Amino acid sequence: MRARLLLPDGSMRELSLDADETVVIGRDPREDALGEVTATPTRTRVETADIPGISATHAAIWSSATGTHVLDLGSRNGTWLELPARRAATLPAGSEVCVGLAVVPPSRVPVAEPVPADAEWTSAAEFPAAIARAAKAWLDALGEDATVIVDRDGQDGAGVGGPIPLPHGLYLHVHPSRTVDAHWLPRMATLWRYVDTQLRFLEAEECSREEGLVLASAAMRAAHRQTVEAATRGQRLMLLGPSGAGKEGLARAYHRHSGRIGPFVALNCGELSRELLRAELFGAEEGAFTGSVKRLVGAVERANGGTLFLDEIGDIPLDVQPMLLRFLDRGEYTRLGAYGQVLRSDVRIVCATNRDLRDAIQQGRFRQDLWFRLSIQVVEVAPLHERFEDVLAYLRGRSLGGGLSVLEALAPEAIEVLRRHRWDGNFRELGNFVERLPVAARPREIDEERCRRALHCGAIRTTPRVDDEPRRPHANRERWVAWCETALQAFAADHVDGLPATWDEVQELLEKYLKPLLMVRLGLADEPVPRDRDALPRVARRLAEIVRADRGTALKQLTRFVERFAADPDDGEHVHGMRSHSPRPRP
Repeated sequence: MRARLLLPDGSMRELSLDADETVVIGRDPREDALGEVTATPTRTRVETADIPGISATHAAIWSSATGTHVLDLGSRNGTWLELPARRAATLPAGSEVCVGLAVVPPSRVPVAEPVPADAEWTSAAEFPAAIARAAKAWLDALGEDATVIVDRDGQDGAGVGGPIPLPHGLYLHVHPSRTVDAHWLPRMATLWRYVDTQLRFLEAEECSREEGLVLASAAMRAAHRQTVEAATRGQRLMLLGPSGAGKEGLARAYHRHSGRIGPFVALNCGELSRELLRAELFGAEEGAFTGSVKRLVGAVERANGGTLFLDEIGDIPLDVQPMLLRFLDRGEYTRLGAYGQVLRSDVRIVCATNRDLRDAIQQGRFRQDLWFRLSIQVVEVAPLHERFEDVLAYLRGRSLGGGLSVLEALAPEAIEVLRRHRWDGNFRELGNFVERLPVAARPREIDEERCRRALHCGAIRTTPRVDDEPRRPHANRERWVAWCETALQAFAADHVDGLPATWDEVQELLEKYLKPLLMVRLGLADEPVPRDRDALPRVARRLAEIVRADRGTALKQLTRFVERFAADPDDGEHVHGMRSHSPRPRP
């Protein structure tokens, strides 16, 4: 009799059995594993398949006068039999069988499991260890008992799917510590895809670093990752953040990863008047405006097939905005002075601004429909004072005389001064600071005083940043307990049955009661909150700065706070207390 074994790694093994023979198959099979199974032949031999997914003693196969038999010996992952056409499960004697050990039918493969979290690294040298940590954390969360190591051995060891290649000739090995179940193979496939994605992010970061973009802080690396994803998906990108924080560097990274063969063209909308901006954007015929002596090719036309970076998009005049809107909708434009001559251009658009465009929309200075066309992917670029890791990386990469880096030349007290500085000019101010330092310096020679002088020479404000931060309440344990109690009281007042009893009600407590209360109390302490809806965006901007949240989240939670924790009838224009609601019965 012949049998074929389909193994979890996808390989096939041929078996030949004599008429009076039983084969016991497993990772470490025992001949005596059949126990009291009397129907089996007297002669037994073992077949070893040392592959994760196969149990130590997995299954037995034998043939008798009544047919061909397959017995699962209590394996963890099961034994699957491939039946010949029009055959029942009991196969005729002498039939050739195909037995799958721990091979799961497609309907039994698990789906929709979580994927590993993005790895955290600051340089290519840290990447392999970061991947190993992320993979191990993911497997632990899934309940998989496995060892994750990085080494230079590229041989296929005990890990199903083989070692996963990493940079610098290294490999990621995943070794299960016990018999794996049906989830293992799909999870290893997920891990391969995850490492491939992380490698693409690493390559993108290394390219951007070579072009001078500083990517050390988690905030900037996240912004860069969002930018690369938008580029690969062909999405329009809106970069929000202060001037000098690295937005143009991100725009160039977008172009590099967009796969476009056309050029990268940058246009600063804040530098030009209305007429000049329109001409620079869409082009102009000779004599179309005063001083025009030849045809001007606009940025839209020059960027055909590539990327157009519109910097300071918040400064674009209102009467030019409809022209840009039409171009975004149809890809069509008209040169100034060439009315009726419609041209077309295929460009990807990246915009940037340091203005609050949401506020500009409320004030009527920016079209809402233009915002929705441009903001397919919105990336917020944090100011430099929130990214001190990037400050250190920049200083580490700049040299003084003798090859000494600026960071090595600074005393610890001087570094602390830099940590507390405002950096209103972001990287422009940081670059100027480095230029003012002495060319020749020994390690740790630049002390606190010399550092302060170099900073204050070009700073707009000279007091430490921490002294000028918005006032924040002292959130001690007692205040936290009181805030949580207030949220619970408000929930109980709105529900007949009092405290939450289902998971949906727990989520309702968090989203509609606790989060709004904590947002306002952490940011504004006991300061009264205006009930006037028109005033809420202004308060939300200040609240977002204090608690370091985005403005949209601050406005949403502030609005919820006003809606639920309302003023007493005689309280005037501001919100202090908790409004009374009619209790709502539980469904």
